[in-house]
Amino acid sequence: MKRTGARQVNLSLQQAMVQLFQAQATMMQNQTALLAQLTAYNAKSDERFAQIEAEIEQIKAILNELIADVRRGVENIRREIGFKRNKESSS
Repeated sequence: MKRTGARQVNLSLQQAMVQLFQAQATMMQNQTALLAQLTAYNAKSDERFAQIEAEIEQIKAILNELIADVRRGVENIRREIGFKRNKESSS
């Protein structure tokens, strides 16, 4: 009877080991799939951030042009109306 019990224990252990190996194989497949998804996500994110940075640089250039236009406009208005700074009030 003891031999039968030992065989059953051995068989149960073998079955448990098979299940463990199957679980490990599944886990490795899932990790591989996850890594592939993360790699694709990172590539898309890098591309999008590059686009955003380029757009920000374009916006900065436009704003700098607009600021320069406003400053030129202010100077033109001052010249047109003959605005001069009062030396006494600025001292």
